[in-house]
Amino acid sequence: MSRTRDKDRTPFSSNRKRLEVIFKEEDFLKRFSTRWFNDEQDRVARAVRAGYEFVEPSEIVGGVGDDNVHDGNADLNSKVSTIVTGRREGNPEVRAYLMKIKMSWYKKDQKTKQDQLDQTTDTLRAGDAGGADIKNKYGDVRIS
Repeated sequence: MSRTRDKDRTPFSSNRKRLEVIFKEEDFLKRFSTRWFNDEQDRVARAVRAGYEFVEPSEIVGGVGDDNVHDGNADLNSKVSTIVTGRREGNPEVRAYLMKIKMSWYKKDQKTKQDQLDQTTDTLRAGDAGGADIKNKYGDVRIS
């Protein structure tokens, strides 16, 4: 039976982060927000139009949960990627690409989304969503 040191061990559990990577630069995640995009339904092209760029292999040390993140992908224009679904019942493989966006753009996008959510919440609380009065349509609600 072989022994594995604790620091080299990757737990085989739900906490396993199969697509987590280690970046070479210590401050990488302060400068960029990263996300995996599946190459289906035009998602990668939409991400590029939104300002995302491909993470280069030279920017990562390797994978954490799966040591083979990006292994053997040199033929794919040197983009960090991995297969996320296998061929099952005639479905094609789906490859995910690791992409990055400037942190300032990411924060701006998140603020825009939050502002929209806040506006919707305020409208619902005011009881005039879509111009209709929705107050007390179900009577008084009490928690007992």
